[in-house]
Amino acid sequence: MIELDIDVKVPRLSKKQTNRANHPAKTTEEYYRVSFYIPLLDSIIEDLKSRFLSKENKLLWNLCLLVPRYIVDITGEDF
Repeated sequence: MIELDIDVKVPRLSKKQTNRANHPAKTTEEYYRVSFYIPLLDSIIEDLKSRFLSKENKLLWNLCLLVPRYIVDITGEDF
């Protein structure tokens, strides 16, 4: 931003906003953190949870235990 000589500004805020986010913030950093960064992190966390912690995916991970290399290491609980 400095190299391109661009000023970062908070979008205009109004008392009653219906078509876009109207997050009250004191600085531009705080505004963009609340508007973009935190929702992005929430989305990434939910994606990771659904990818690695869902029951359907655990069944697929257990299928890899049938590979002969891993069959030797299977305990009674895993079997």
